[in-house]
Amino acid sequence: MADDASGVKVKVLGWIHVVLGGGGLLAGSALCLGLAADPQGGPALYYVGPLFGMLATVFFGPGLLGGAGLVAGQRWARVLVGLLSVLLLLAIPIGTVLGGFGLWVLAGAKPPPAPPRPAMIVGGNLTPQARNLLGLATIAGAVAAGFVFAIGLGFRLHDQSPPAPFSWGFYPAAVALVALLAFALVVRPFGQDPPGPRSNLSPLARHRLRQAERRAYEAVLEAERRRRAEIAADPVRRKYLALMDAGQPWSDEQIAYDLDPEALVTCEHLRRLERAMRGIGPLHVRYMGPTSVSAHCLVDEPALRARFDLSPQVMYFEFFLGDRSPEDFPVAQLACMACKSVIETTPSLEVKPDTPRFPADG
Repeated sequence: MADDASGVKVKVLGWIHVVLGGGGLLAGSALCLGLAADPQGGPALYYVGPLFGMLATVFFGPGLLGGAGLVAGQRWARVLVGLLSVLLLLAIPIGTVLGGFGLWVLAGAKPPPAPPRPAMIVGGNLTPQARNLLGLATIAGAVAAGFVFAIGLGFRLHDQSPPAPFSWGFYPAAVALVALLAFALVVRPFGQDPPGPRSNLSPLARHRLRQAERRAYEAVLEAERRRRAEIAADPVRRKYLALMDAGQPWSDEQIAYDLDPEALVTCEHLRRLERAMRGIGPLHVRYMGPTSVSAHCLVDEPALRARFDLSPQVMYFEFFLGDRSPEDFPVAQLACMACKSVIETTPSLEVKPDTPRFPADG
């Protein structure tokens, strides 16, 4: 319970710094931009701009970064907020209270566990912790560069000479702002995707991946269109198009098996049963795989064993597939335990009045 309470205090401290840092950056930027837009605001901006730049660099920016890190549970944020708390002790009286509160919280809180090593790079991709840190640094850098650029631009629009930091830093700030924005849009260092092959992909890489997936999907559709055209042109196989349009999957192997009444695919221990089932039209025996078929029928196991001399390896099972409720996926099978060959049949729970029985009565 003590660890939970200290964790809450750390998050509260983090949100305090996020609010103060973010609010200070927004308020100061708005004030400076307003003065820059005011034709009479040049003299005031000459003093306010450097003061805000210093506060943004020393407190507001690091406070926002450190507060966000504390909320996210980052170890490095404790060091940054701890240094800010020491500096705030000098800002009597409110800063002293906030700095003392920060040092008290950080001194009594257990630090979060260190991330596993290797530290920052895993398989050529940044870990989530590294991406979060890089994203916050990108945002902080863009805010700082945007501030210097905006203030310098305001002085130039009013044909006034800006203070030294906004004079020599104007063009570097413009270049840095463009570079950081391009970096944020292309690489997207902030935010996380669900684990998977798309994680840590840039928007351009995602676009290329989507294009490749679309081309693969269109290739599948084109192959299916050609196959259906071939089936439609074949008078023997044409009847299967109506079944496919009704939602039944019919592969080329299933069609070939259905057209050849002598075809058998199960092992030698089940082959007699498969042949007998294929001789009864209503059973609708279908090809399911190299050694398996399905038959629409209810197996009467006592009658089956009385009529057919079955191998001891042939067993009849009714069961339910796991991970779902029993009513969802009941399964019935005649299976050869030696050869792993299977005849899937109708489970007793899904039997209808018109479901055939095997062996047939009589």
